[in-house]
Amino acid sequence: MAAFVLATTAGGVAVVQANLTQQNHLTRCYSAWSTSSEFYDSANITDPNLSTTLNPTEQRVAAAIEACEAGWRSGLWPTTTPPGPLTACQLRDGRLAILPREKTEEACKDLGLTEPQ
Repeated sequence: MAAFVLATTAGGVAVVQANLTQQNHLTRCYSAWSTSSEFYDSANITDPNLSTTLNPTEQRVAAAIEACEAGWRSGLWPTTTPPGPLTACQLRDGRLAILPREKTEEACKDLGLTEPQ
């Protein structure tokens, strides 16, 4: 269920859009405020019917943050709590990324990501 990055013949990189199930239910949880920090991909299944439409942004963000918080509590990182509030950004393939940091207007842009849509 992962998105794939493909190299083009022109030397550029194209990002394949994650399908709706991946966008709704797969979250990348980062250990620090950097997309080059350690991460794991978490499945946050909140819709037993695996909807064929994109869930509302607020619902996806809440489920993604909850999934990443569960990872912190279960000991996937050296501490059992995030080092501060968690912020949601959107990866280029449409999935959400959750990173520990206070949300600011430019937070996602600073990482080359977009606000969740």
